[in-house]
Amino acid sequence: MNFVQKAIRGFHVAFLSGPMPDAVGIFMHDLADDKLDSFRWCLEFFRENGYRFVGPNEYMEGEGKRVFVTFDDNYITWVQHLDMFDEFGAMATFFTNTCALRGETSQSDLDAYYQRLANPVDSTPLTRDEIREIRSRGHIIGNHTHSHFNVGAIPHEQGCDEVRRCNEMLEDILGEPIKHFAYPYGMPRNMTSPLRDFCLAEGMETVSDATSGLLKMPNTPRHLRRTQWRTESPHDFNVRSLRADGSLFTRLTRRSAIG
Repeated sequence: MNFVQKAIRGFHVAFLSGPMPDAVGIFMHDLADDKLDSFRWCLEFFRENGYRFVGPNEYMEGEGKRVFVTFDDNYITWVQHLDMFDEFGAMATFFTNTCALRGETSQSDLDAYYQRLANPVDSTPLTRDEIREIRSRGHIIGNHTHSHFNVGAIPHEQGCDEVRRCNEMLEDILGEPIKHFAYPYGMPRNMTSPLRDFCLAEGMETVSDATSGLLKMPNTPRHLRRTQWRTESPHDFNVRSLRADGSLFTRLTRRSAIG
């Protein structure tokens, strides 16, 4: 985070912050070993503060303290740590790319995919059976596009194809409709209004953003709000991110005030 970003974040955390929202949406990516302590603390924090773990629909329409825990992309570490979710009675939603399937995708295509994800430490995708296992353990599988392109910067028809292909593959794997979508990169500039319309017309019930600092704004089918839980950052950093209101900054700049 550069100096300007730190200054913007510091202002919002200091002067545009309030109590913890009743409805909290958070997103993460992989669950590599060095991130597990932060994730465990996260689950403990919400449980001890009276939040219940919910899926997209209850996050949008429910009442009381509720937390929508989500993961984006495609990592084997999700399935490796399902017992931790069970330990806390936590359900999560895993927004999954389908261009990367272990045992089916060529190494060159996997390398290109994980390059688009900025080459994370863990670069091993799930198999079809592992996706089924996540679902069988009570979690939700959502659509994150087939290839993890910036759908706000590609032709509309290509973006529609990315959504449609992911849906078709996940439905083939799970034998059930896919009802929830989160677009890659998650900022306003990474999505278009016509593509949101397409997703809802295709039967999606929600479209999730990933712009930190918008939890004070209402959730709608077109906009489920999520703030990043940064596993590499101190716990207090993450809690402050959830309390800060960056909605005006985002409306003006189409970027996150919180980083």
